[in-house]
Amino acid sequence: TALEAELRLARVRGFAVSDEELLPGVTSVAVALPGLGGAGYGMVAALPARRMTPRTRGGAVRALTGAAAELSGARLKLGMGAARSGR
Repeated sequence: TALEAELRLARVRGFAVSDEELLPGVTSVAVALPGLGGAGYGMVAALPARRMTPRTRGGAVRALTGAAAELSGARLKLGMGAARSGR
């Protein structure tokens, strides 16, 4: 399906994009937060669609990816490791 193809693409490139799919006039990018067990946590940045240029999108992806890596590293430094999934 189209959704499965979009999920595969997000996994390959390391981020997902919503281009006015959820809210008209809003474009967002999101990255996963690793190391939190089986739960699906992530971080997102959203802007008015007219302001989300390719350059802005790239900057948002870099910022989110860096923040996700820092949060994951902080969990390990605090001895929290990966949270266990409730499944």
